[in-house]
Amino acid sequence: MMIFVRACVLVVLLVGACRSDGAELPSADLAAERFSARGRVTGVHAKALEIHHERIASMRTFDGKLEAMEPMTMVFSATTSASIAGLSVGDPVRFDFTVHYKNPPTLRLIAIEKLPADTPLALP
Repeated sequence: MMIFVRACVLVVLLVGACRSDGAELPSADLAAERFSARGRVTGVHAKALEIHHERIASMRTFDGKLEAMEPMTMVFSATTSASIAGLSVGDPVRFDFTVHYKNPPTLRLIAIEKLPADTPLALP
């Protein structure tokens, strides 16, 4: 019986993490640590943006440590406070995001600004 209950809880958590309704997350749901970065848009989805970002000097890891995050591509969920309209693959951007350690989705855009096309970025 206990295994069945645990399996049901896991299914509920997974369904919540995989929001398929496409709804934007409300800006009021942004109570988490905030970080800023620059990068290049590598994918545009209905309610998310894929960004290859520059090195982030200090960011908290899931185990609580502050460490540098090397350049990588990550997917950020759009919120009502950060419109992704008008952004295209290849656009350089400056963006702010929050990290939610216990509440999926984990990375949420809260502000984004398209930079001039010739903006130099430190990307491998």
